[in-house]
Amino acid sequence: MQPISILSPRLEEGAKIVFTGFPGLVIRQDGGLDLCEATLAHEMQRLLEHKVALLIGLIEDEELECVAYDDVIDAAQDILIETARFPLRDFGVPLPGQEASLKRILSRAVDRLRGGNSIALHCMAGDGRSGLLAGCLLVELGFSPTRALREVRSVRPEAIETERQLAYLLARSKTSAR
Repeated sequence: MQPISILSPRLEEGAKIVFTGFPGLVIRQDGGLDLCEATLAHEMQRLLEHKVALLIGLIEDEELECVAYDDVIDAAQDILIETARFPLRDFGVPLPGQEASLKRILSRAVDRLRGGNSIALHCMAGDGRSGLLAGCLLVELGFSPTRALREVRSVRPEAIETERQLAYLLARSKTSAR
């Protein structure tokens, strides 16, 4: 099971930002990665319990080669959770050419949150990229970047793993992705 972290910004009752590692991912004894259907089903049920309406994957195309990501999409859609992807390099930040896509994904997530639904973010481990986007969402919701960082790290101290990620979040303003 992947650990989950939950932020509950003061929005509509029950709306949360959930961030986690890759749903259903297990590490084999040889260090390889597999997708476990039973674990995936259990983790999807857990997301549903938190009223997640949108699951955003932050993994790169190369990372998709390790596991059957279509199974994650299917499992989410089977329980009426929308899916989206915003590929980010591991330990990285959005590239300048990704700003329009970032704007769209943040806007979509904010709409779900303001509608009283939760959203979930995942990367491989749920720390760097997921924590960074959770912080960016908080900024979009009106938090200062410093407060967003504090909120994210209050529920997942290892979140936002690199100096680049930290600098990216601290440089954001609500209008950064507009």
